[in-house]
Amino acid sequence: MLSDTYVMLVLLMREVSCKRSMVIELNSKFIQPEVRNEGSWLIEFYAPWCGHCKQFSTTYEHIADRLHGSPIKVAKVDATKYTDVAKEFGISGFPTVILVKQSNVYFYHGARTKLDVIDFAYRALGPALRHLDSEDKLEDAREKHFEGHFFLYVGEENGDLWDTYSSVATKRIADSYFYYMSKERLPKSVPLESIPTVVVFKDDNYYWLNESNKKPSLDSLDKWVMSERLLLFPEILNGNLHEFTFPGKNIVILVIQKNLIGKMVKAERKVFDRMNEIAENNRKMHKDAFQFGWVDGSELVNTIVMHFVNIPGLVVLNSKTYQYYELRGNLTEMETNDIQLFLDSIIDGTAVAYGGNSIFHRIQRMFFEIYSTLIKMFTHQPLVSCVLLGLPTMILSFICYNICCAEVYDDEQEAEMEDERLEREEIYKNHEKQE
Repeated sequence: MLSDTYVMLVLLMREVSCKRSMVIELNSKFIQPEVRNEGSWLIEFYAPWCGHCKQFSTTYEHIADRLHGSPIKVAKVDATKYTDVAKEFGISGFPTVILVKQSNVYFYHGARTKLDVIDFAYRALGPALRHLDSEDKLEDAREKHFEGHFFLYVGEENGDLWDTYSSVATKRIADSYFYYMSKERLPKSVPLESIPTVVVFKDDNYYWLNESNKKPSLDSLDKWVMSERLLLFPEILNGNLHEFTFPGKNIVILVIQKNLIGKMVKAERKVFDRMNEIAENNRKMHKDAFQFGWVDGSELVNTIVMHFVNIPGLVVLNSKTYQYYELRGNLTEMETNDIQLFLDSIIDGTAVAYGGNSIFHRIQRMFFEIYSTLIKMFTHQPLVSCVLLGLPTMILSFICYNICCAEVYDDEQEAEMEDERLEREEIYKNHEKQE
């Protein structure tokens, strides 16, 4: 019985190991128009030495399995080997995921999860505008994007607002879903003061375009869309931090730490709920001043402020100047009014700003990242870290010691030594003659 089980396990492992990858390996031929224009391509640019690329590789294989048979071909490119392909698409970091649809190229900036990347691929595939022809279709859209957002144009399919909305939808096709419907199909549960208009559905609510701006320019509607696409109080990750900096607001970051099962302790849950309430109030009072978010762990925020932040903690980052404000003290003991006074002081300019984006701060941030990386290495793998860093340090120290402490002789010293040698030989010869 045991032998049969062993054989079955071996066969299963062999089947898994021999499974053919659905990810296509691309080379320099891809930049040729006849190859590039063969459908839509989801492409990962990676480097063999990149740790993040290795972590993402398994997820990307699952993405390829999920998209197999769809109009989207999943591929990857070794950017260190095929530098001409990386240069063609302006790749500067790894891993970078893009969707290529003939002459259109869309970059992915979100979290590197299976569902998020697949959603990006289908969203970028299009169409840019999706029609809702009934109340039920609108409810289906709200259920589908319950944890996200989408935009809806209500009105006739003509006029300045329709043309501008269509242009923004085409430009931002990879960032958001854009729908449209006639006012006759709009349910009474979504009352609007005037038509045509644009509505954003998010956070189990909806918000419409400013009634005084019914003829927005392409630039102003684009800025409104990119600002409203962010949820009220979302999680901030390394992969999506770029999205928070676009609107040019102050980013209010709550730092918490979940336990091993992904839950918050009671004190941190209380702070989290309080910050969510403050975010709702500030949307009404200071909508254009702050964007709220939270991070699990302080690693991301530590690189911003260049020291180790207390947990729970609160840091506000100016996305234009890269200066930051930090609320000192025990956050669990503070009331809502204390936190609001801190935010108000940022608006009126009385809060003390730290950091920046000067050359000095960039160098300081680089050294802090090296320091924090070493701390993390010795914390999680002390023995391996000692071997990796200790052995090269010992060899380098030995080399430096020999270079610095070796005896160096110039010509005069060598001549004096030779004279001394000859003198000793002469004395020795005289001594032998006397004997």
